[in-house]
Amino acid sequence: VGCSVTSSPLHVQIDTLLATVIVDPSNSICDGDTATLNANPAAQYLWNTSATTQSIHATTAGTYYVTITNPGACSGTATSSAIITVFPSPTPPIIIYQYVSVGHSNLNAGSYAHYQWYYYLNNQWTLITGATGQFLMNPDSCTYYEVIVSNVQGCHAVSNSVWCPTGINEINSVNNFEV
Repeated sequence: VGCSVTSSPLHVQIDTLLATVIVDPSNSICDGDTATLNANPAAQYLWNTSATTQSIHATTAGTYYVTITNPGACSGTATSSAIITVFPSPTPPIIIYQYVSVGHSNLNAGSYAHYQWYYYLNNQWTLITGATGQFLMNPDSCTYYEVIVSNVQGCHAVSNSVWCPTGINEINSVNNFEV
């Protein structure tokens, strides 16, 4: 008399295309540094910089957008963004020699958030352990001295070099220090 039909359940999977941007090393960089922005894998990329690659390099502050596209059976477009902040580097300090009294002198790097003093020994720059303040008191070796300073954001600058600070006339700039 009548017909009946039984069917198997039908499963439908809907894939959603998501765009993500991962920033390396951080969303905050110092002037002169680079942040790498990586989009998740996709078939096509379009950044607001007009780049069409999976990764771009940012050196200026701003908001960076990427639109990713996957063609095919589950096609779609998605957009994501990252905000990059660029902090200024501090002005490189000029070390000032300060005569205190006979046998006592200081090197003054000026006002910054953090300091690390170095001296030149055996053709290389050597960290002076514990010398992390604005002043290097009574430098005791006749050699070059330099200081790396940083601001509160962690951006750094390298000072001029001074030679054998035993008198104001002996200050000599070298500027061959590398971080």
